[in-house]
Amino acid sequence: MIVSIYLEEHGYLIEKPQTLNFGGKYSYFFQPIIGGKDLVINRELHEKYIPKFFNISESICNLNSLSAVVGQNGVGKSSILDIIRSIFIKHIYSMPHNICTVLVEVNEETHVLQSGYDNIYLQNELDNGEVDYVKIPRIDREKYQSIYYSPHFDLKYNNDFDEVDNYDISLDQFIKQDLENTDKKGTNENGFKFHLHEELVLKNSMRQIEFLNSDIFKNNLVFRDIFELPQYETGILHFRDVEIDDFDNTPFPLRSIIELILNKIKIENEKWHLIRKFDENHNVVNQADINKYLLNRFIIKAFISIVIQQMEKSNTWLQEGMIDEPYDMDKFKDSTAIEIFFSFIQESYIKDGRQKLFIFNYEIIHLFFEKLNGLIEKENNPSNVNKQSIRLDLDELKEILELHRKIITGLFHYYPKLEGLINKRNYIDGFLSFRPTDKNMSSGENALLNFFSKLYNFIQNNLIEESKSLPDKENYVLLLDEADLGFHPVWKKRYIDAILKTLPLFFENLKVKPNLQIIITTHDPLTLSDLPIDNVIFLHKDNGYCGVISDDNDKKIQRTFGANITDLLSHSFFIEDGLIGDFSKSKIKEVIDWINNNKNLSDAQKSNPEFTDKLLYYKKVVNLIDEKIVKIKLVEMITDLVPDNTYYNQVIDEEVEFLKSKKK
Repeated sequence: MIVSIYLEEHGYLIEKPQTLNFGGKYSYFFQPIIGGKDLVINRELHEKYIPKFFNISESICNLNSLSAVVGQNGVGKSSILDIIRSIFIKHIYSMPHNICTVLVEVNEETHVLQSGYDNIYLQNELDNGEVDYVKIPRIDREKYQSIYYSPHFDLKYNNDFDEVDNYDISLDQFIKQDLENTDKKGTNENGFKFHLHEELVLKNSMRQIEFLNSDIFKNNLVFRDIFELPQYETGILHFRDVEIDDFDNTPFPLRSIIELILNKIKIENEKWHLIRKFDENHNVVNQADINKYLLNRFIIKAFISIVIQQMEKSNTWLQEGMIDEPYDMDKFKDSTAIEIFFSFIQESYIKDGRQKLFIFNYEIIHLFFEKLNGLIEKENNPSNVNKQSIRLDLDELKEILELHRKIITGLFHYYPKLEGLINKRNYIDGFLSFRPTDKNMSSGENALLNFFSKLYNFIQNNLIEESKSLPDKENYVLLLDEADLGFHPVWKKRYIDAILKTLPLFFENLKVKPNLQIIITTHDPLTLSDLPIDNVIFLHKDNGYCGVISDDNDKKIQRTFGANITDLLSHSFFIEDGLIGDFSKSKIKEVIDWINNNKNLSDAQKSNPEFTDKLLYYKKVVNLIDEKIVKIKLVEMITDLVPDNTYYNQVIDEEVEFLKSKKK
C-alpha cells in the first residue's frame, strides 16, 4: 500500500516540498542530498499501528489501509488524488506537472514505487551511535493501479487524449461515455430522438438495475443491512436500435442475409393491420396483440442494428464473415423474419484456416428470445406493452439482463484480442435500456447507488475475464473524492464502516485477487471520527499554497478516532468563530447591539412606539433561538433593559416544560 509521498514540485499546488504520510507502519521524512541524485529517508515507527486493522470485510480480497485527506474547499485535496493518479497514467503530461517520490509498504517492509532519484537510502542509527544507510529496493509499478471516483460534475475535459485515465469512474467520465454516439441511437415509439437527459437517465438506471440484480448485491446482506437501500420493483424495458447507414465494412457474404432480415421485418410490419380484431362498434379489441406483434419484430431489428454497428467498425474482417451459400436467398422465400434471423445467428462463422469460428452463441441468443417472448406473450394490457418497450417486474427482468450481458460480451470478441485484452474500441452498448417507474430515490440513496453501480459496471466491463480490456493488477488504490456527498448525517456515520465491508466484495470475481487500499477526501467530521490520527492528512493554505499541517502545529487536530463530533467541530480546522451559522450569528449580534445601543434611553423614550415595536421584534427573535444558554442570557439582557418579570418567567417556564417533555 502507498504509505508516503514526497512532493517536491507541482505546477501550481505547492511553494515548497511537502511530505504526505498515509498511515502505514512508519512515518517517513525525506532529505534530498543537495546537488546529487540520491535521497535519504528517515522513518519513525507508529506506536499505535495495528496490522490488518481495516480488513473487516468477509471478502477474500484484503483491504490493507484506509486514509483521508481533509481540508477546506480549495486547499488541494482533489489535486493530491490527481498526483496519485498521475503515477499510473501513461500520458503523464496530460496531468499537471509534478515531481514526487512514492513509497509503499509490502509485508511492512518499505519499497520505492516511483522516484526520479537514482538511489534512495534508509538512514538507520546503530546501537553504537553510528549511522547506517540501506538502499531501499524498488517495486514493479505495474503491480499497482489507482481507481478514481468522484460524484462531482466538474466538466473536466482533456483536448489531447480521449483516455487520460482508463481507471476513471467519475461522474464526468461516465457522462462523457453515456453521451457518446447518441446521435446514432434510434428514435422512440413516436419517431423522436430521446432527449439527452433521458439518455443519461436510461444509462444510469440500467447500471443501477444491473448492480441491484447482481450476485454481489443479492448474496451479501451487508449492502442492505447498512444502508437499507430501497429496491426497484417495476419499470419499462426499452429496446434500442442504432441508425443503419450503407454497408462499408460488413463482410460481403453476410450482407445478403442481413438485408433480407431487415426487408422481411419491414414487410411484416406493414401487415400489422391484418391481425386487428373489432367489436360490434368497430373498436379494436386486441391492441395488446398488435403492439406485441410490432415489438417482437423491432427487437430483431434492434439486435441486427448493433451487430451491423460492430461489423462496420473495421474492414479487417471484410472477407472473413461467412455463411453457407451466402448469395442464395431463395431458400428463405417462405421463411419469416424470425426464422431467417435464427438461421443467420446459427450459421454465421469466421473461417480460421480449416476451422469454423462461429460468430454468435446461438444457444444464449435463442434462450434470450425464448424467455423474452414468454414475458411479452403473457402481457395482455396494451398500456404495458408498446411497439418498442414493455413494462416488467424487476424479478422477471433479472434473467433477461444476464442473457443480454452475455450476448453483448460475446460481440466484444468479434475482433481479435491483443495480448489477451479486448480493445475498448470494440465495446458496444446493448440494445436494452431500463427505466424504473415505481420509486423515486432520495439524492442520498441515488448517490450511494450510483457509486456502487459505477464501480460494479467498471469491473464487469473492464476487469473480469469475459470482457477484460485492462490487465490484471495485484494492488488497487481506490481514490474516493468526496464520495459521501449528499449523504444524510446518519449515513455519514456509516460511511467508513460501509466501504470497508463492501468494496472488497466487488473484486472477488477477478482472476487475480487484489489487495486494496482506500484514500478518501472529505469535509465531514463524522467520517473523520472513524479514522486513526496517523491515517489523516490535514491540509491548509500556506501563503496561498497547499501545505501539510505538521504534528506540532496548533491547527492540527490531535485526536480523531472515536472522538466526539462536537470536539472535532469545535476545532478551528473545521470551523472558525463558533459552531453556529453565520445568519443566526448575525441575528444574535443584532439583538445584542440593539440592547447595548439603547441602555441609556429614558423611560419616556422606551415608551416610544418605535422602541416598543423593536422590543417586540427582538423578543420574537430571541424566542426562535434553541440554544438555551444563549437564549436565557439574551432574555436576561432584555429584562435588564426593560424590567419585565412576566416575560422572563414565561421563557424560563417554557424551557422547563421542554426539558420535562424530553425526559418522557
